[in-house]
Amino acid sequence: MKYIICNLKTHLNEYNITDYLNTIKKINYNNFIICPEKKYISLFHGFKVCTQDFYEDVKSEYTLIGHFEKHDTIEDIKEKIIKATNKKLKIILCIGNNDIEDYNSIKEQLNYYLNNINGNIIIAYEPYNMIGSINEVNIDKLDVIIKKIKKDFNNITVLYGGNVNTKNIKSILQITDGVLMARMSYNPHKLTNLLNNLKKSI
Repeated sequence: MKYIICNLKTHLNEYNITDYLNTIKKINYNNFIICPEKKYISLFHGFKVCTQDFYEDVKSEYTLIGHFEKHDTIEDIKEKIIKATNKKLKIILCIGNNDIEDYNSIKEQLNYYLNNINGNIIIAYEPYNMIGSINEVNIDKLDVIIKKIKKDFNNITVLYGGNVNTKNIKSILQITDGVLMARMSYNPHKLTNLLNNLKKSI
């Protein structure tokens, strides 16, 4: 089953957390992973949880490393990958570029990040101009770059992130192993309906 990873960023607060938790309990989808802020992680017991960055002091099954909005250097990202691998965490590694047709920059990043790493890594490809945008996802160009990544890196699991919405999510899931989404996950009621409906078609 495809991965659905929800990066809540700083969306949760003391006023909506109870409704959010109660609503997503209705989600019946195996590979649903939630990324709350560090301070809320303990409230999500019973769910597959991903930290929004690598933390030495937080226990979780997954960790999200290298997201564009963190502004980490490549050296910072590599160090976090090594530490997370040593902790036996499943890593969701964000990579991106300014031009979806520029595969060389993606290949260079992955060669650097994955060199001498023997861990459980999922790639999340996010073109920088798509993060937080309303730009239309070019499915054909996305298909090309996903296939190149899988071909060159031993059929590694590859997700897509960047303006995932109700109109394009099914097309994206047909050519990827899942999605990393933010805005689509902020409303728990819409998210629950979406995932329970998706389960019937993917």
